[in-house]
Amino acid sequence: MAATDEYIGRIQCGEPTAVDVRQLSPRERLGDALFTGLRLVEGIDLVDISRRYGVDVWQRYGRELDPFVETGVLRREGPRLRLTREGMLLAHEVMAVFV
Repeated sequence: MAATDEYIGRIQCGEPTAVDVRQLSPRERLGDALFTGLRLVEGIDLVDISRRYGVDVWQRYGRELDPFVETGVLRREGPRLRLTREGMLLAHEVMAVFV
């Protein structure tokens, strides 16, 4: 309860509420974008990821991702990469490629 009271007090005083903040490395930011994006129905835009993070996802991870495409877990549609309905059940296995 003390933590909640402290949080409310900080808000009322206009103080920052974050206790621990750290900068993510470029690799961590890329991983976060891939994790978050692949959880969306529309998936990720590979061109946008390349532009924002300077990484060609398919060039870097394609060998590991190919089996997921071949088995219908991932679908590549133009510049987009997304999990299929079946792939949503195996999302953690796909995400492990990016760790």
